[in-house]
Amino acid sequence: MNPRERFAEGQRLYDAGDYAGADRVLAEVESTLRGTPAVQPVLRARGLVSLRLDDPAQALRHYEEALRLAPDDPEIHYRLALYHLARGDYLRGFAEYEWRLRRAEGTPLAESFAALPSWNGERLDGQPLLIHAEQGLGDALQFARFLPLAADRSGAAPLYLAVHTPLMSLLAASFPTVTVLDRGAAIPPDVRQCPLLSLPQRLGVILATLPAHVPYLAIPDAVPFSAPAFPDHLKIGIVWRAKDAQGPGRERSASLEAFRPLLDSSHSIEWISLQKEPTPDEQAFLAAHQIENASSRCDDFLAAACIVQGLDLVISVDTAMVHLAGALGKRVWVLVPKWSDWRWLLGRTESPWYPTARLFRQDREGDWSGPMVAMRDRLFQGETLS
Repeated sequence: MNPRERFAEGQRLYDAGDYAGADRVLAEVESTLRGTPAVQPVLRARGLVSLRLDDPAQALRHYEEALRLAPDDPEIHYRLALYHLARGDYLRGFAEYEWRLRRAEGTPLAESFAALPSWNGERLDGQPLLIHAEQGLGDALQFARFLPLAADRSGAAPLYLAVHTPLMSLLAASFPTVTVLDRGAAIPPDVRQCPLLSLPQRLGVILATLPAHVPYLAIPDAVPFSAPAFPDHLKIGIVWRAKDAQGPGRERSASLEAFRPLLDSSHSIEWISLQKEPTPDEQAFLAAHQIENASSRCDDFLAAACIVQGLDLVISVDTAMVHLAGALGKRVWVLVPKWSDWRWLLGRTESPWYPTARLFRQDREGDWSGPMVAMRDRLFQGETLS
């Protein structure tokens, strides 16, 4: 048996959804390589497969054995971080999550930030602090809640936040004491830096102390909300696809067709599409169902927030729109895949991050029919949105 070829076969089976088959092949490879350093990535892979087989205890054993063989491997620390975060152990999870910055496949700090001295939670007594968003738009919206705590803890003056351009106007309006910069802007002098998603670790946040007060995003009074076309109708925004739906976002994405149980059962509902860049076929579907395509009005997240503020409910797959609605304190129903991101925890129908969120989880991988029917039943059998 060629271990490299068999390992590749296990990966192919995993990608095809045959987790039991993948585990059998990887177990053979592990047996062949046991006692050699080459077994470590096999153990790491078996940990991931064990999670898909609903055997978290076995997954943890694989991860911990892999860590014993390679204690400085960023990838295994990262896998342990996701394991503990998904189970609500934020103290250990966020400590392990710091290893994300060393992963070969991760998102290392931009060189301009990495060269700066780090802030590790200590008091700065007036020295400037630069917090920078190193991941996606939704991550930045979710973790912006920690900015006031970072300001209080650090005593920084001033506090800078470097974020994606589309978020700048909304976050500047929401946190007026923070100087919001574009991520590509010149770095202010004499600052310490901290990645935005490192704030929970720096602040010692655990699940019980998670700041969950909403809204923590604000819209300036001078910016008008979107006016409803039918004032007496419920106004519900929908998003069905993640940005990277052909890649890592595939499991999180649905199809517009999957929303038919809702759209075809609607009574006195004004549906609004918040989907970015709908395809021509999707635009035709929206027009045929008289669903407003609001994507052209979402120039940035402040504009999107104005639209969301005027809605009664947002229904979305796991995208930045979920975090926008939740941070604005709007009702949001989240379509959660079978193998969900750590932030939605396990088996819960509510979120400690967003009190106004309700989670609708897949029972079967790739099948959104169950969550859609559950939402339809709640929506049309007396679920209150007030």
